[in-house]
Amino acid sequence: MKKYHFKTPKVNILALPPVEQRLHTLVLAMKTLAELTGGRLNPYMEQQFKDYAGNLLAEHNRKLLTPLEERWLGVVNFAESELGKKVPLNGPHYRGHLGTWVRTFYPQLGDRQETRLVNGVQQPIYVYAGAVRFCQIR
Repeated sequence: MKKYHFKTPKVNILALPPVEQRLHTLVLAMKTLAELTGGRLNPYMEQQFKDYAGNLLAEHNRKLLTPLEERWLGVVNFAESELGKKVPLNGPHYRGHLGTWVRTFYPQLGDRQETRLVNGVQQPIYVYAGAVRFCQIR
């Protein structure tokens, strides 16, 4: 039998230049357009340029100011999602006891609180960074 070999074409994915370069190009284009039209730009077009420049700067600043993605989890969420443990709703080792135990024996994990919905009621709960690893619960 004859074997066929197919060549897959290489696709070059083009990246946009940095924001500073795009903004500089936009300013030069606006100056050139103003020179060509004698300084009489259509007000709608002028506003479009300003909006585009504002959006460029806003997106650039948002990316700079946004920290790395952080996940803050309640202790029960952490135990169930990160450690794969099922925390019972009632009994001797229920959800409330787990939070008290963690705050008592691991105070170095912090005391950040957020208001979250717990059993149908908004209440403050202690939350911990998702990257924090608790000891294995047995």
